[in-house]
Amino acid sequence: MDQLISTIILSPTCRIKRLLSVISPITLAQPYLFIIFASPSDNAPTLKQIVSSYLILDRSTRKKLKSLYVFLNGIVSWKMANKIRWINTLLELTNHVQINQISIPPKVYKFNLRLEPTIKVPSSRRIQTTVFETDLDILIGTNGHQGLLVVLLDSTSCMRQTGLNSEGIFNRPPSSTTLRIFREAYDRGHPVNPTTVSLYKTCLI
Repeated sequence: MDQLISTIILSPTCRIKRLLSVISPITLAQPYLFIIFASPSDNAPTLKQIVSSYLILDRSTRKKLKSLYVFLNGIVSWKMANKIRWINTLLELTNHVQINQISIPPKVYKFNLRLEPTIKVPSSRRIQTTVFETDLDILIGTNGHQGLLVVLLDSTSCMRQTGLNSEGIFNRPPSSTTLRIFREAYDRGHPVNPTTVSLYKTCLI
């Protein structure tokens, strides 16, 4: 998991066995780490659910867990206390993992804004060129040989999936906070999942 951090977003109705079937190819292959965005969440797991889920894992899988990062105070596991590292902000998280490989939910970004105004990725992990307010020739090349921007690919993909039959999708401006969150995420090189917000917000990013 040092080479690639996998992000898995599951619906509240998804059961623990489904989760284990998804992550088992990762956990069986090599040592891994978990990052839990413990708060804010409308469907946060209880301490009992987390401990029960952990006990379902076989011994070899449990031993391969290198670290458990917990973003914001929310859970405690006395059996894994030596592996838990409490993370208070996303900026602090950047010092431990390749944060620009993680798709972070907008709710986490919004809560993080209460704690710190910006997220500064370490220079060694920062992308060379920002997306916004940068000349297109620099971003895609003089003749466009470097391909379309990720922000355009993400937005058009979302519109093709859910917006072809919707009217007025460009007539509702997103909130300044949402726009700022997505803009800064793309500038840092973060993967962004536009489907986590409404179609109207996606179209105007």
